[in-house]
Amino acid sequence: MHFFCYGLGGMGSPSMGYYVADASGRLTTIERFESPYPSMVHDFVITENFVLLPIFPATIDLERAMKGGAAIAWDRDFPSYIGVLQRGQPASEIRWVSGDPSYVFHPMNAYEDGDKIVLDMHNYPAAPGFPAVDGSKPRREDAEAVLERWTIPAADHSDTWSREQLDDRPTEFPRIADCVAGRSYRHGYAATSVYGTAARTTYDSLVHYDLERGTSRVWSLSEGDCVSEPAFVPRTADAGEGDGWLVAFTYRAATNTSEIAVLDAAEIDAGPIAIAQLDTRVPNGFHGTWVDHRR
Repeated sequence: MHFFCYGLGGMGSPSMGYYVADASGRLTTIERFESPYPSMVHDFVITENFVLLPIFPATIDLERAMKGGAAIAWDRDFPSYIGVLQRGQPASEIRWVSGDPSYVFHPMNAYEDGDKIVLDMHNYPAAPGFPAVDGSKPRREDAEAVLERWTIPAADHSDTWSREQLDDRPTEFPRIADCVAGRSYRHGYAATSVYGTAARTTYDSLVHYDLERGTSRVWSLSEGDCVSEPAFVPRTADAGEGDGWLVAFTYRAATNTSEIAVLDAAEIDAGPIAIAQLDTRVPNGFHGTWVDHRR
């Protein structure tokens, strides 16, 4: 298990930590390093040979807060950074590459392609929900992320990345089959909205990307209903990458109740193959996973 933390020296500190634990829970890697600036760091990604640590300008500044400003604020004057660290190397070997300011809560996946590192990211123009450093309110148009592909040359001389937009729909909460995490992959899943939900804080649809074919399929609820982040469930223990189901909570506005929807991951546009009806509402959440207790 790979994990990280930020603010090791207290809130507003640029100190971060990177750790690895083995299957028994024993820490095998403990690294501390300084990020380019104090930032709210939501997530990171790994590949088979690298750790990628994204730093975006959702800056943390306690002095600003003590003067009446926001402790966390968007600062467009700072670039974005990605720390590239070869797995097994000390944190002193992190190579920082930089690019235009933007914000990512959730990467979909990352992998190596020859001498390149590829990151698929749900990218926002700015950190959604946070004011700018001048105190101005966040813009509604900044609260929509789109799926992009960022490519970083693995060579030491490279200092930035290239960007390619893969979809123009607002999307969030990406998922993949766990068996391809950090590796080249074909199938990705995410929440999206087709009805224009305000500020995209809720989503009414799921999308399946076939990244090999460049196609997608969408399953939508009725207008006013919403769906959670999906979890991918492999059909069998040794099933291929896209062979399985998507499981997600749905909320039905007309009855103020929730359901659990099960969809064939390869044909989500056909609708659920099973629905578990609940007699109450399950409040919107963020993340979940599937654990097979039969193993």
